[in-house]
Amino acid sequence: QLANRKLNTLSSITRHDILNQITALVMYLSLAQEITTDPAVRDHLEKIEQITQLIQKQIRFTRDYQNIGTAAPHWQNVRFTIDNAVTDLHLKGVALEVDLDDVEIYADMLLEKVFYNLVDNSLRHGEKITRIRFYYQHDEKGVTIICEDDGAGIPHHAKEKIFRREYYRNTGYGLFLVTEILSITGLSIQETGSPGKGARFEILVPPGFFRLGTQLRER
Repeated sequence: QLANRKLNTLSSITRHDILNQITALVMYLSLAQEITTDPAVRDHLEKIEQITQLIQKQIRFTRDYQNIGTAAPHWQNVRFTIDNAVTDLHLKGVALEVDLDDVEIYADMLLEKVFYNLVDNSLRHGEKITRIRFYYQHDEKGVTIICEDDGAGIPHHAKEKIFRREYYRNTGYGLFLVTEILSITGLSIQETGSPGKGARFEILVPPGFFRLGTQLRER
């Protein structure tokens, strides 16, 4: 525990210092873009800016990944968690439907980031998306929380790759982070949508790790 605490402290300080330097770099980039009129130079500066933004995302990912499992999991109302997750997202006119009653699941404290990344993924890659819906199904295997949209969907060859750390496009490590957060309490996720008809993510919550409305009222 002492070793982990020291490593986390070192990581936090180093990350903070790197982000401060990146902030200064962005400022100088902005100044350089304002004073140059050379198209070739401006093109190089834009590429530098894109690389800098990617570095920022990667550094922030290390912060989120470091926090996984650092606090004990707890019971969380899924509907409330989704509401909080999308507060800072611009839905761009996309309808968000949450039909989850009073489902609670036992999950890591970063559960909110799971739903943030799922909605963000749909908004970024759904193309002509108009609707995102959350709902659940209950059977002998447990509760399945479903997030589906009516966008472009995910190609068959990418359905498993999207959850790997090395596979990402624009969003950084979002879906890899989702998998890691859920696995803390034995939850799993898969993509089962039809390409061209929309993405569909299924989060399986095994027995003992969910509570439904009737169970909540009996407490």
